[in-house]
Amino acid sequence: MTMHLLKIGRRISTLLFFSALFLACEQNKDFTVADIPDPKKSGGGYVSNPDAILSASAVEQINSSLSALDQSGKAQVGVVVLNTIGEQVPKAFAVELFNYWGIGQRGVDNGLLILVVQDQHRVEFETGYGLEGELTDLICYRIQQDYIVPYAKINDFDRALMEGVNAVVRQLNNSPAPPQDIVADDSLTLTADTTTVVPAPVYDDYSFQEQDSGFSVSDGLEAIVNSFFSFIFFTILSLAFTGLDLPKKEKQADATTLFRNDYYNSFAFSFLFILLGAMVFFEWMSFLFKQTDLPFYATLIAFYLSWCLFVHVYYLVILPLRTSSVAALADHHAQHEQLAQAYKYLKRFSWVFPVPFLALASYLHQRKLAKLRNRIPQCDCGKEMQRLNEMDDDRFLNRPQIVEEQMRSVDYDVWVCASCNKDRVLRYEDYTSGILKCEKCSAKTLKKTGNEVVSEATYSSSGYGYRIYDCQHCHHQSRIKYTIPKKTKSGSSSGGSSSGSSSWGGGSSGGGGAGSSW
Repeated sequence: MTMHLLKIGRRISTLLFFSALFLACEQNKDFTVADIPDPKKSGGGYVSNPDAILSASAVEQINSSLSALDQSGKAQVGVVVLNTIGEQVPKAFAVELFNYWGIGQRGVDNGLLILVVQDQHRVEFETGYGLEGELTDLICYRIQQDYIVPYAKINDFDRALMEGVNAVVRQLNNSPAPPQDIVADDSLTLTADTTTVVPAPVYDDYSFQEQDSGFSVSDGLEAIVNSFFSFIFFTILSLAFTGLDLPKKEKQADATTLFRNDYYNSFAFSFLFILLGAMVFFEWMSFLFKQTDLPFYATLIAFYLSWCLFVHVYYLVILPLRTSSVAALADHHAQHEQLAQAYKYLKRFSWVFPVPFLALASYLHQRKLAKLRNRIPQCDCGKEMQRLNEMDDDRFLNRPQIVEEQMRSVDYDVWVCASCNKDRVLRYEDYTSGILKCEKCSAKTLKKTGNEVVSEATYSSSGYGYRIYDCQHCHHQSRIKYTIPKKTKSGSSSGGSSSGSSSWGGGSSGGGGAGSSW
């Protein structure tokens, strides 16, 4: 695996971490994250030091620094120093321990776990989503290499963890780093006769040195290969979720046959497609900009482009294939309604993704709908029918239909035959109006008129309420129940205690961070 692919893999590697954790637990089931003493339950600190690897003074100073950082609301940091975790993988163990404790504020996810495993000679930084912009994978790795690994190699874990924590605090506070030969903390002052020489950091895991700005053929081939296999994966997923059983032309096509595959219409498939697409775009951005750690907005751009790709594939390729059988319908009105329902959000997406392809597709779609709607039907007597204007056609509509037209949830066209006086009323529904169908009179005249909260949400239980809908035709009232999520408490600490808050904030891991060996 190359450096680019490793970077992309870390963005979506949470599931892989838990898979590795499961395998590790199968090998050594006796050692779990529950065995690690939680410092919040024994004094409210931030350091778990069950094997007494760190001195009491080092633990006190680290707690003091991390308490100030927590009280400022910038980050909540946990430090765990262990002799061993058995045969388990340190990265997977860090992910599970991070989520088990819930480091960081809930919803903000500004947590960081620093895990040191002595017998595996490994240090891991595990970050929440909220810190990935300030503590990127590259910055985490450099802090480890510059401040922790050199002292860990000489078994000076007090100095390693204090220097590492100080570097993290400076990074989050945007403070300049002191010169390498000057100690930042007064407690770490070396005497004049100190002879210990700290070895220069060695980037033994993988190099983050600046690359030549020229074009690299190997990098280009790597990006092409990774993109090719990713798109092959897209194709397999698309076929698996959309299915190959398109409706037969000789059968009656309706909404249930055109969109009978529930997996394809689910949010899960859309999200999976967008996530995998972001891998490809992030790969190419890393290659084009010659960086292994792009800023947060680059990730947003990758997801936006991936979403744009998904919408284009859906509306320009998959949906036309799935609606191809509509053309076999003899009834032009049925064709119109099938296509109008299938493409109901196309115009909105043409604004979300202002590119010519979707705008052109939306324009052509509207032209096709207008052509189908304006096509003159033939009467049973063989004569062509004539369409009445909006004022004259009201006498052919009943009261519910008139109300539907007034609410613009449905529009009606009335065609009459001048020869035999037969009429035909065609219904054209607006699928984006937000007006619901009344369960009593069956007219699409149910409009939301209010909201009633019955039980407020608390910190211990959720609440509920009702959305109130009134039918503008028969005045029937419908009440649709909804749930109000439980309130959440802030994970930031309050007060001036140097030991910090009495509990973690309920955050979760973002899968970011870095690891180093010594």
